[in-house]
Amino acid sequence: MKPALLFLIALSTAASVRAQGVVAVPDTAILWRIPETEVKSTQLWDNDTSRYRYNQLKHYVKTVLPYVVAATATVNEVSTKLGSGVRGAERRRYLASRDRALRSEFEDRVKNLNTTQGVLLIKLISRQTGANLYDIISETKGGLTAVKWQAWARLHGINLSRPYDPSAEPQLERIMRSLGYELPAFYAQAE
Repeated sequence: MKPALLFLIALSTAASVRAQGVVAVPDTAILWRIPETEVKSTQLWDNDTSRYRYNQLKHYVKTVLPYVVAATATVNEVSTKLGSGVRGAERRRYLASRDRALRSEFEDRVKNLNTTQGVLLIKLISRQTGANLYDIISETKGGLTAVKWQAWARLHGINLSRPYDPSAEPQLERIMRSLGYELPAFYAQAE
């Protein structure tokens, strides 16, 4: 979050005139810290189609958001665990157990997502983790599996190795912020 805006108001005081001469009184500076406020206005739509598409996108985001939250938590947990130096058979067992847990919990529901929801899922996981899905798959499942899924995705017009760009997705960013998901801090550091 951006730091609160600081306003400086200088109040100048008039010089006092005395019998001996002019005595200058220094200026006074008052500093107020005003909390950041988001100004919201009613969206003006060009036509009903653009309004419908925005509302449909918002519905799709709400649909995939539970999966995004679970995937983000899992990616962060796995990267923390693997970053602590787990290697070999222990690493494979750990990744297999996380894979089984995720599959048992989400596989049936994720299979029922349509293509647009799947693309949103990929974008939002990339947004929340800061890594593209190709790198995540490559790190956890191996390079060959990552290439296989990238080939499948490219056949369907999706690129798993494309990083998330907040400036390219203004409506998606607006929806995520309205749902309480601010842009993660690592995007501000990259700019």
